[in-house]
Amino acid sequence: ETIRKYPIVDVIMRQASSAYTFRNSQLTIPKGQIVNIPVHGIHFDPDIYPKPEIYDPERFIGEAARFRQSMHFIPFGYGPRNCLGM
Repeated sequence: ETIRKYPIVDVIMRQASSAYTFRNSQLTIPKGQIVNIPVHGIHFDPDIYPKPEIYDPERFIGEAARFRQSMHFIPFGYGPRNCLGM
């Protein structure tokens, strides 16, 4: 919960490895485009974390954690190197 409230970085930057067109949209991210992922914005989204300004470690155990998507907690990024200990 501490890392959710105080992430190491506010934004993660990635480069698109292939073109991607969003479903039901004409919006396409071209191959090579830099994409910014707003870590702070995701971690403080009240639709994902109700009352995001409150420190609540219980968010990460039991039912509260079961239904949250893995991309809703990305303090170190996402993918094969998403944990500093790996």
